[in-house]
Amino acid sequence: MKTARVDARALIESVAARATLARVSVLAELLEAGRPLSHQEVLQRIDPPLDRVTAYRVFDWLETVGLAHRVNSTDRVTRFSVSRSSPCHAHFQCEQ
Repeated sequence: MKTARVDARALIESVAARATLARVSVLAELLEAGRPLSHQEVLQRIDPPLDRVTAYRVFDWLETVGLAHRVNSTDRVTRFSVSRSSPCHAHFQCEQ
């Protein structure tokens, strides 16, 4: 997890932003997971814990600066994934 935190800090600093504990924690969890995570999944993984409002603000900020993007699925749960260099990519969901 330390590597994910270092990578998260570097990514945040690459957009000329402050690498706050909340931002680094959320982005590190997304990097570590390697798959889209819901708000709840991230909140369960973060230590020390964040309050929900702070987490929502961090997700919105990550999306605004292009470090993460929303993945909407058929179960109506919004998940977030780390944005990679390619702006165009697909998300597949198995239905069987």
